[in-house]
Amino acid sequence: MRWPLRLPVLLPVILICAAASCSGKDDDDDDDDSDTGGGPGGGTATGSTTSSGGTGSTTGDGCPDEVPEEYRYLWDCHATTCDGGTKVYHIGEGSSDASGNITTSERWFMFESSGLTCIETFDINGTASPYDPETFKCATCEEIYEVTWQMTSGNDCGLLWGYTFIGDKSVEKGPFNGFLMFDTHNAFGDRNEDDGMLVVTAMLTTDQSAYYQDRDYGEGTASPTSGTDGPPEAYVWGNAGACWQ
Repeated sequence: MRWPLRLPVLLPVILICAAASCSGKDDDDDDDDSDTGGGPGGGTATGSTTSSGGTGSTTGDGCPDEVPEEYRYLWDCHATTCDGGTKVYHIGEGSSDASGNITTSERWFMFESSGLTCIETFDINGTASPYDPETFKCATCEEIYEVTWQMTSGNDCGLLWGYTFIGDKSVEKGPFNGFLMFDTHNAFGDRNEDDGMLVVTAMLTTDQSAYYQDRDYGEGTASPTSGTDGPPEAYVWGNAGACWQ
């Protein structure tokens, strides 16, 4: 699939309370937006979890057992910093191979003041793109993959995910098309310390005439698996948490 060298950039708009399950909203509430620091993901669906009840047990630090251990002391699992909104985190893990294929899975965790409300899972798969990442305004990125996001869970969060990815509420679970880019080296061409990487996305609109860029999609590591400086690699990333209203 070929793309024009330049596509117009649209500001990302995250509208999550467009589904009937969102309290106090309906399908026509198209003006509610908020910022995001991440992208798609999820896990096994759960019910609400609180310190005094719910479907999951809660650890002493306030995060439920469904949250990976390494994040339980870092995440705001009761949305205390979100002022009545939903605190959203996502974590991704996967790998690329020597043929240029990438296979990853992402989990999105959503928290309200009561605790964990739901988790969703997206598979992100694709191949290395011939385009220079600068085409999508990421001149510092060394790797670029043309990928699709496809929900593999049951949309237990009850959201219209097309808003999150491409601003089209008619698409609920995907597939969503776009580009996944990794910044793995510093300005001198050396690999980032401890294999650190920045993850940037360019999500295409439904008609593929424009894209939404997210430079804060996530941070993590890209670890070479073949002894060479680059793919094939193992990837792990997550976002710092976003507040959705």
